[in-house]
Amino acid sequence: MDQVCFALPVISGKTEDARAFFKELEGSRKAEFARSEERIGIPKESWYLQQTPTADLLIGYMESPDFARALDLFARS
Repeated sequence: MDQVCFALPVISGKTEDARAFFKELEGSRKAEFARSEERIGIPKESWYLQQTPTADLLIGYMESPDFARALDLFARS
């Protein structure tokens, strides 16, 4: 199982937009998101917001039997 963890900077002033996006994924779009993750082969995905004095970061963690394939399928969807 591939395990991938990464940090993405949030554009200044967009932290609330990021929160709203992930709230939507956990709410009204939860079933659609779960189907998408299953289709591309990511059985586990977690996101966290890390606030620092210099910038806010989105920390992503994913597990996949073949992350390269999952990323390719995501990019082509």
